[in-house]
Amino acid sequence: MLFSRNVVNLLLLMTKSVDGKPTGEVIPDFSDEIIDAATLTHGGSRRTPEGKK
Repeated sequence: MLFSRNVVNLLLLMTKSVDGKPTGEVIPDFSDEIIDAATLTHGGSRRTPEGKK
């Protein structure tokens, strides 16, 4: 249950919301350190520490 709660919270953090309600559109904000660290790929390129160099 803890894992599923963490996944839900991460997905809510990565989705766009309008008036506090999620729209389902994924728009990662890479200035957020949690999203930046959790995202492995984006737009066809690697976002791992090796890929960010």
